[in-house]
Amino acid sequence: MRLLGLGRTYSAGTFAISSGVVTLTGGTFPTWAAAGTVDLGGVGYTVASRGGDTAITLDDTSVTDAGPTAYVLLQTEEPGYDAVTDCIKSGQRSFYAPVPMGENSEHKTPYVWSFLNPATALSLTVAEGFDYDLPDNFDQVLSHITYGVGVIQEPIQIVSVPELQAMRAQDNVTGAPQYVATRPKAIDQTDGQRFEAIFYPTPDATYVAEYSYKIAPSKMTPTNKYPLGGLAHSDTILESCLAAAEIKVDGTSGVHGAAFQARMAASVQIDKRASRIDGKSYRNTAVTIGSYDWLAQEVGVALNVGANAKTWGHNTERRVNSFIQRGLKQFYMPAQDGMHKTHLWSFMRPVKELSTKASYSTGTVTIVSGVVTLTVDGTFPTWAASGEIVISGTTYAIDTRESNTQVTLEDTTDAADSAALTTYIVQQTKYDLESDFAGFSAPQTFTFQPGVNGLDRPIEIIPDNRIRSMYQGWETTDQPRYASLRPKALVAATGRRWEVFFWPPPDDVYLLTYRCKVDPVELLTGEFPYCGSEHSETILASCISLVDKSQAGRFRELMAASIEMDQAEMAPARLGRNRDPSTINSDGQYIRDGNTISFDNTSL
Repeated sequence: MRLLGLGRTYSAGTFAISSGVVTLTGGTFPTWAAAGTVDLGGVGYTVASRGGDTAITLDDTSVTDAGPTAYVLLQTEEPGYDAVTDCIKSGQRSFYAPVPMGENSEHKTPYVWSFLNPATALSLTVAEGFDYDLPDNFDQVLSHITYGVGVIQEPIQIVSVPELQAMRAQDNVTGAPQYVATRPKAIDQTDGQRFEAIFYPTPDATYVAEYSYKIAPSKMTPTNKYPLGGLAHSDTILESCLAAAEIKVDGTSGVHGAAFQARMAASVQIDKRASRIDGKSYRNTAVTIGSYDWLAQEVGVALNVGANAKTWGHNTERRVNSFIQRGLKQFYMPAQDGMHKTHLWSFMRPVKELSTKASYSTGTVTIVSGVVTLTVDGTFPTWAASGEIVISGTTYAIDTRESNTQVTLEDTTDAADSAALTTYIVQQTKYDLESDFAGFSAPQTFTFQPGVNGLDRPIEIIPDNRIRSMYQGWETTDQPRYASLRPKALVAATGRRWEVFFWPPPDDVYLLTYRCKVDPVELLTGEFPYCGSEHSETILASCISLVDKSQAGRFRELMAASIEMDQAEMAPARLGRNRDPSTINSDGQYIRDGNTISFDNTSL
């Protein structure tokens, strides 16, 4: 056995040895003598104890030397040092955080044992406030923090301490916590480092927060007897401790070091099998192919965060949603043939319908402070709050409909009070277009639906100022002949919206059709993209190509097929008859339709 000195020696005086008990003459044994080794002529004897200033006892009680004998006492251990305990602690550390092995090991991270990642719960209460002590063996949070069973809340998002402190400084509110950060507490040299969690908002009720975390294993002691990992890894832990002892004694790794590496490889495989999750568990309810939820499911798999959205945290949900919205935009506006040319999808130019409201004038009304009351028979139409009322040649916008017989004007000071029974007309001239409306597609008209409103000519789209000038002095309702398109007041939360303004005010219910361009709105859960299911794989490939750039080639192939399919669907089956429009009569019929061709008085 080689002598492991720590630098301090003592050799004053001489001594005699009787059955391992050493008596010193001419000196005083140092206080650290019990942590030393006596060198007698190059042979080392470990000191078991220090009995006083002039007496020590060796581990080997068979040693006897009548003396007087010169010696050297070397300090080989710190006072109170236990070599066995040190090897056990070193072996534990090597097992719990194993050094990566194999090819490119310098680029790998240590294997994380499943049994070092327990799940626990934290009770959040009003009384405790915003900061909470974490378990003594806490090292770091490994998963998003969710609320307990029965609480419908988004998972609590993990943020940095500066971010959370900034939130609290800006608006220190109470409510269901949405954000959490972990931070170290003031260090205690006796108990070691401890951590706490801080939440925002500060809890306004009692909540149970569930999470899993990585633990910092405690050292083994006579009371803390069993290492983490259980029986399955006991031999691996033993070999790790023996390997640590082997290095301490011999200065190099040997038989036990090799055995530890072999056992460690086996333990890693055992742990992987015990905790294996493929990350592709699906929701209990099936999703429809082509829907937002289907896209989210598949993008989740591509991102290796799992297919079940219920297991995702706040950040993951936003990340998946971002890839879906960007993938849809990439699909809706594709570059074709490597040129700056965009294919115009047929489904992005749909034919839509709009139904006008029939004007209403049954009975008479009185006006008091902007409140209009129907006095004789009749019922204000249910849509009255979206319309206007014409009284004595003046048009007033209606704000609310309180009942079948009462409406209130937007400007209650505008209309003069009238106790007399006055005739009126309730009409609707302005109609909201759908939220995704982005302009007309040729032809830029409203068409009366055939078979419903006869063969009325299309409603011509004209500038808004012309419509407004037509209303000057106009008091009657009729079939609309003109319309203007105009933007509504911008609302930041919803974006730009459009409305159509008809003249004359519709006197009846007219079913109108129009072809428009759409500006796709954000796709939400439970919804479907604009196209049919035949393009669902192309849209998915678009989303996946943003996740994994290597899939861009597949997306281009599917996009080319989708464009070809859409172009074929838009191509007319026939071009129709080549007729002279001048032969159409006032009823819209071709006047020569009844003529026949004959040869030798025989009809062909």
